[in-house]
Amino acid sequence: MSCPTWIKRLLSPLSYLRIQHDLKFKYDWLIPGALTIVTMATLGSIGYQIPILGPDGIISSFANLSHVLVGFFIAALTAVATFPKRSLDQLMSSPAPTLKGLYKGKAINRQLTRRRFLCFLFGYLAWLSLFL
Repeated sequence: MSCPTWIKRLLSPLSYLRIQHDLKFKYDWLIPGALTIVTMATLGSIGYQIPILGPDGIISSFANLSHVLVGFFIAALTAVATFPKRSLDQLMSSPAPTLKGLYKGKAINRQLTRRRFLCFLFGYLAWLSLFL
């Protein structure tokens, strides 16, 4: 059974997560996770208590930041999608990131150009900021 079209369109920015590359896990999860652990450990070791809830808490601060980030990511997506630069339309360095997809009913691996990769990235970040 297939998903309705509106759900596919609503979730299409999540296609960024399906991009495959050897270093993608490292840059998407490993480095940010390690920096988070180091930061939290450092703040904990000096006795700083991080407020979670309340007007000065992390959640409140992140909500304010995400309002700004949504606009920034959408503007960046628009700029990348429309900027007339030929180098953006070239394949990324070898090995180029790939995205599995369907073309005329056949599964294919499509290598991404810089423009497509950045559009996937900024679309995902804008969607994530709106969602959070």
